[in-house]
Amino acid sequence: MSNTIHDMGGMHGFGKVETEPNEPPFHEPWEGRVLAMQRAMGFTGLWTIDAGRASMEVLPPLTYLATSYYQRWFLGLEKRVVEHGLVGVDEIAAGHSLHPAAPLPRKLTVADVGKTQTRGNFERPAAVHARFKPGDRVRTKNINPSAALCPRQGRNRRGDPRLPRLPRHRGDRPGRAAAMALYGGLLRPRIVGRRCRSVDKSVDRGVRALSVTGMSVLDRNAVAAAALAVPGIPQGEEGPVFREPWEAQAFAMALSLHQRGLFTWSEWTAILADEIKRAQAAGDSDTGETYYHHWLNALERLVAEKGVADSGTLARYRDAWEHAAEATPHGDPIVLKPEHFEA
Repeated sequence: MSNTIHDMGGMHGFGKVETEPNEPPFHEPWEGRVLAMQRAMGFTGLWTIDAGRASMEVLPPLTYLATSYYQRWFLGLEKRVVEHGLVGVDEIAAGHSLHPAAPLPRKLTVADVGKTQTRGNFERPAAVHARFKPGDRVRTKNINPSAALCPRQGRNRRGDPRLPRLPRHRGDRPGRAAAMALYGGLLRPRIVGRRCRSVDKSVDRGVRALSVTGMSVLDRNAVAAAALAVPGIPQGEEGPVFREPWEAQAFAMALSLHQRGLFTWSEWTAILADEIKRAQAAGDSDTGETYYHHWLNALERLVAEKGVADSGTLARYRDAWEHAAEATPHGDPIVLKPEHFEA
């Protein structure tokens, strides 16, 4: 199972699921074609439903977050047909066939189309009797990688089947507040709205050159260069990987500041190594799960040393984000407002 950015169930930071009244089956014609290709290729029997899901769960995190539902389907299908030798990478680049067609176990015909519209039964008989029954109180474990479908808000918790509402940016996630502090202080020039101005008790503008838009599209070459320059960055086959959205945000902030010349990667590496050393001396277990906590500490330290924002400003934003989180109903987007700085 995925325990990465792809497992978005229960993650904070994405706001409510916005429903669309009278939503059409497809928003663009190409989405319907992707569904048709998915059904046609699934009918061949070359892969299971689990393999189909896995092909999307190995997409690079930044790609996964930046693509739509059917774009992910398409990228996953592209990966599977290449892995099974049905299409060559050169053919995808060329946009047309370059090699003889590979044989298929079976092909979808017009007479079989109806079969692709019904959902199969994917139940698997259990090898042992269930240890629990509906209504039992249980304690979940936070296993990495996860071994079962357990929403993030319920991991490592004890309770009844109705999962408790958990704190948002406090307590067991000490690094989240820092991420939000930096994100607000440096990357949100209009955090209090278009008509609000910065005043003593309002929001500092921070680095105006950076924007939320700039965070969403990162230069792949710059990402690759950072991964080579900074040892220890958690990576998969196709680049850096992140356990939570705030880790991706922290990575993107450091990359953006480096691209704007605030620091060199050699400076960054030295500061990060020092932060990791400090944490280890204080008892950090160094299992890899706290890597981006150290990354955030290094980012705050460099931002302060370079004069972009002092430690007092960062602490002020961190506290304000905590107040904003406490005042926001569960599931609503957290919006930083002037009053959160006065709480």
